[in-house]
Amino acid sequence: MPSAKKIKYYSSLRLKKYRTREKKFLAEGKRLVEELLESSLEVEAVFVTNDFSVKHSDFIEKARQLSREFYEISPKELKKLSETENPQGIVAVGISPPEYKIMPNGVVVALDDISEPGNLGTILRTCDWFGIENILLSPKTVEPFNPKVLRASMGAVFHLNIVQTDLTSELQKLKQEGFTIFATSLHGANVFEMKAFPEKSVLIFSNEAHGISETLSSVADEFLTIPKFGKIESLNVSAAAAIILSLIKKIHYSE
Repeated sequence: MPSAKKIKYYSSLRLKKYRTREKKFLAEGKRLVEELLESSLEVEAVFVTNDFSVKHSDFIEKARQLSREFYEISPKELKKLSETENPQGIVAVGISPPEYKIMPNGVVVALDDISEPGNLGTILRTCDWFGIENILLSPKTVEPFNPKVLRASMGAVFHLNIVQTDLTSELQKLKQEGFTIFATSLHGANVFEMKAFPEKSVLIFSNEAHGISETLSSVADEFLTIPKFGKIESLNVSAAAAIILSLIKKIHYSE
């Protein structure tokens, strides 16, 4: 049984400042824990209730083998580690990956001040689906190990190479390495008319309320627009990312 001190320590990871300081995070629920166990990230500990253990015996054996520590705890103790109203009965402690560097090939997605966790998580899930591994996040973008981001991403965060950094300087470095920088805008080229898309490219998606910053605009080589056919003023940024990434993959697939 874990000590009360250990439960208190891990429960502190519900707050961003402790996740940042300790370089650890909590993954809650069977689906997220399963994705974490199947990733390359280290799992420091797994906590389960007896009810969960009985219902998922095969999964529990896997969790025992792939985590450093394994504990069966009471529902009351698990609640201290949980963010959800009705916990499923399992929480894992993951160790945040070391700081990655963007690999100089393929498509890179850069996210500028995406503050809504659901939007970030959905974009990361979409990137993983389309095989986009390299992701840049601006400092003001919500952190990728935020519990709401993890849930919205369905664990995609665990499989991606994510760097939270100054976008302007990073994009300038990529330009020097032969990348073309594209940004989404209301006044860009029609994405439906694109016939080719460079393999080495960066796609910037920005906060839909404020749009792309002037600094990033000055770095961009080209601007892209999803044409509007209805009356609504704006398109959700996660929906825009899904549309453009699917079109790019279609172009690359047909080449």
